[in-house]
Amino acid sequence: MSTGVAVLLSVRPDRLTALREALAALGEPEHSPLARLGQTHMARFVVVEEAIRDGPCLLFSAEADAQASSYLALVAERLPEAEPVWEQCRGYPGAGDPASVARWLAEHAMPAGFSVRPYPRSTVTEVREALDLRARLRDFAIRAQDLEPAALQRAWREEFG
Repeated sequence: MSTGVAVLLSVRPDRLTALREALAALGEPEHSPLARLGQTHMARFVVVEEAIRDGPCLLFSAEADAQASSYLALVAERLPEAEPVWEQCRGYPGAGDPASVARWLAEHAMPAGFSVRPYPRSTVTEVREALDLRARLRDFAIRAQDLEPAALQRAWREEFG
């Protein structure tokens, strides 16, 4: 079962350009280091320049296969690529102690409000396995479209057991 996570961090006003550069350095969404965590269905960083608070804010939101506190601990422990992002925010405790980073993130957590889950009962692993199977079926259908029935049956058994 996935959980919505939302963290709103105040950005140091003189660090907005550095924050944008740090976010760009995370790379394209399909190669996000957040995907490497294995529990992330989706995640976003959004810079809110005119927030209710004083100055700009960074919204980090995610759908994850974990409770919010566990997911934030995982992010703090296994996502060193986020340090250049976090260090642009007020109160960042530094990367030396992942537990402190997790507490800092949790202190700035807020209710997610709503969740966007196309597969609410499926884990990230199950979704990835289903997508891989779909790709295998598509590729098989393309390769096997001209096979005679007996050859098709043999090829199916070889491919899918």
